[in-house]
Amino acid sequence: MNNADRKEIAELLTILAEKREWDHKSWKRCHELVKANLDNELLDSFYRDFLSYPGLFNLRFTAFQPRRVSVMRVEPNPTLFEEMSTEFRRVAASLRVGL
Repeated sequence: MNNADRKEIAELLTILAEKREWDHKSWKRCHELVKANLDNELLDSFYRDFLSYPGLFNLRFTAFQPRRVSVMRVEPNPTLFEEMSTEFRRVAASLRVGL
């Protein structure tokens, strides 16, 4: 992983940790960078842990009519958001050590 990606991921995780509401745009960019750097053991573990978080990346399908289906993005449970913020800070700090 190059230093630019390492720094950007750490910054995005810090931004996500400090927000009080889910920021899908920041998470999407962070997710792209993490996925592109799965050769890093820390990011590989982080990726597996957070992709398996129930509700974070799952989509809810809602049928309004038999032939029309709407897909709604499900955001993290607010109760668990604080725990996620702590994990985001931990991973960001670990990435900054390598800079």
